[in-house]
Amino acid sequence: MFSSPPYISGNYDDSSFPLQRFLPRINKGVVSEWIKYLRLDDGWVLDPFCASPHMLIEIASMGVNVVTTVNNPILEKYLYVLANPPDYEILSYLIEKLSTAIDGKKRLEDLIKNAYLTKCSNCGKEVSVDEFIWDRDKNIPLFKSYVCPYCEKSVEEPVNDVDIKLARSFSTSKLHWMRAVSKIADQSNPERSYVENIINIHLPRTIFAIIMTLNHLDILDLPPNHRNYLEALLFSTFDQVNSLWPVHVTRDKPKQLTIPPQFREKNFWNVLENQVKLWANNPLKPIPIYLSPDRPSNENGIYVFRGRFRDIYENLNDFDIRAIISVVPRYNQAFWALSAVWTAWLMGKEQLGSFINVFHRRKYDWGWHTDALFSVFNNVAKVIPKNSPVLLFPSDQEIELISSTVISFSLAGLKINNIAIRNKNQIPQIFAISKESFDNFQNINHDDEYGLTDYLSQLGQPADFSHSYLVSLLSLSRNIKPAHHNTIKPGDIYLEFQKNILKHLDDDAKFMIYNADIKSISLKFWGLKDYAYSKKPLDDRVEEEILQIINSSIAVDYMVIDRMICEKFSGLFTPPADLINVCLNSYCYLEDKFILKPQEFFENREKDVSEITNLLLDLGNKLGYKVFAKDFSTNIIAWESDNPSNNYEFYISITAILSNYLGLPSGKNVTRYIVIPGSRSNLIAYKLRENKMFGELIPKLYKFTKFRNVRRLSKDASISRNTLKPQLEIDPITYNEEQLRLM
Repeated sequence: MFSSPPYISGNYDDSSFPLQRFLPRINKGVVSEWIKYLRLDDGWVLDPFCASPHMLIEIASMGVNVVTTVNNPILEKYLYVLANPPDYEILSYLIEKLSTAIDGKKRLEDLIKNAYLTKCSNCGKEVSVDEFIWDRDKNIPLFKSYVCPYCEKSVEEPVNDVDIKLARSFSTSKLHWMRAVSKIADQSNPERSYVENIINIHLPRTIFAIIMTLNHLDILDLPPNHRNYLEALLFSTFDQVNSLWPVHVTRDKPKQLTIPPQFREKNFWNVLENQVKLWANNPLKPIPIYLSPDRPSNENGIYVFRGRFRDIYENLNDFDIRAIISVVPRYNQAFWALSAVWTAWLMGKEQLGSFINVFHRRKYDWGWHTDALFSVFNNVAKVIPKNSPVLLFPSDQEIELISSTVISFSLAGLKINNIAIRNKNQIPQIFAISKESFDNFQNINHDDEYGLTDYLSQLGQPADFSHSYLVSLLSLSRNIKPAHHNTIKPGDIYLEFQKNILKHLDDDAKFMIYNADIKSISLKFWGLKDYAYSKKPLDDRVEEEILQIINSSIAVDYMVIDRMICEKFSGLFTPPADLINVCLNSYCYLEDKFILKPQEFFENREKDVSEITNLLLDLGNKLGYKVFAKDFSTNIIAWESDNPSNNYEFYISITAILSNYLGLPSGKNVTRYIVIPGSRSNLIAYKLRENKMFGELIPKLYKFTKFRNVRRLSKDASISRNTLKPQLEIDPITYNEEQLRLM
């Protein structure tokens, strides 16, 4: 059996890759670490979706055999090219071969580049524009950008009448547009109108460039592997040149075929040439790909079944499947429809197979998606041995996708062990076991079945919407009736769970709801009414754990620290990476590894505390207060005066562990200060911002001042009781966003 493993962060890599706005980005090394953790020395890993070709390559590169099913021909082609990585010279040769194809008297490259011609505003020479910015509603280009090869000036400027006239000239003939449509659907095809709508997300000039390229591709005499490489270059180009690219690029994936109000038109040929760097940037050795019904050799590799999982799963009985590792896809009308179009353009519409069904459905929802995922997981349960490990990566951090995954998986009679989510740019990780887990059925209305009260008690602090929802979802899913005991459709169960969980979260009699007045539920936090019997807040426990690690080592690698923290706090207790980062930067400096700052050595901080204690005692005496150490063990200094409203207490701390100061007794009208090193300011500000309990309670009870401020005031001859308070607060704590270290 496998215990619930920690979240594995891997190494963040922001380098570009083909189709990156549609495909999930999994940090490098995540899957490799999972393979090591699961000790998969033999047998096969099953991926029933093939939603991430990069992930399959990483698994196979570890020497592990992979079997997958792929219904999208574009992803199959993508996988083949990744597994047989071309070098830069081969791809450049293919571009050159395509560019020199003659159309009439012009080379294809010149013909396409001339479609984007303008005159350089600096030297007057003709240049090919790199990019136009279009207004969707006016249907005209507004701006253009280019680098003149003659005067070398980089230009961004408004278009002129000649530019608009050239762009409109490609709309005068429907010939290329009709050719683009007919390659996918003929006049009698009932889906032709939908196909036409897909083609219309391309400008006429873009369609001209695509069809001219396809015409010449069909007459090139290329060996199969070179044809595959060129097709990969082209479908990643097609992705770049449609009109779904907004002016301001975001991380959000386009999910529908909706042209933004202002969009980019990119120079087709320039984009095509730039794809060479993307596809040639793969240092891995070739990995054998076996297509069904070919039988794999003794070498490790990737075995591919074409089609839908439900149609081929019975063929998997011959494979010794030891684990499932898979990216769970999100429904995406834009990617699926475009993939079908690219397939028909490059390989012929007859190659679409069952993937042609994407043209039949116009709308998708999470109920439909839950039904679709269940149809896969239900068949997965039939071919994978009991107690086999399962690792699922939902391709987005959307609660809806995670919920759909958990519910459909559980309905298949399989057991979700834990879910871990972190920062928004990191994919969630779901660890599961292929084991039936439904001995005791319960209704889903019992107060304790949602598990949120116990979770918040263990967390020790409020939880955001994602964690609160997923705790409830995970608790409910463990008591779900499997499909063969259930008469309700998976999609309807998804909706029932959603309704019940949201109703539970709305119970302000049971929970302290922070940001309750904000309309968006995703911005709310849930806490307990009383934390008296709860654990110390997670934020403080993480800081304590990091202190133990860095105080016991000379230098520590970030990934080692992150792994140790994630092992200590796993699943839905996995702390955000930015908390770890802010903690480390508060106590350490970075030189390849994190090293404790000299001033943070225990003996140095002990001296600081002794110094600040004496300075506060002296300053209080100087100002005429009755001064005493209220509690030497907790470093509390008290100043009392004849005026009860003018009393002070100072709590000297070398850490940012704020829970130490909740629930401490104090007299009325006492102004209380937590006195900290300046290096702790950012960490405290972070906790006050992110931990809603701290953010609400601490500012009501305490103010902050810094060691350096106490030192300054001790030397200020002009300080008086009247000027003391503003002087203590002259250097407030503030939060500065820090770059996340994922190295």
